[in-house]
Amino acid sequence: MMMQLMQAYITKENLAPKGEVGAWASEQAHLAAAGRFFFSITQFVICAVRP
Repeated sequence: MMMQLMQAYITKENLAPKGEVGAWASEQAHLAAAGRFFFSITQFVICAVRP
């Protein structure tokens, strides 16, 4: 599901050529089928207080 959302967003926003996006998504699907897929979304929140 997440890969489909990412593929659609990248294509919609013209962030990479369509062929490249399709090849990347296909590669990720093959890696997942082989048990070699790793996906991580790291989010940071930084707060600061001025003294």
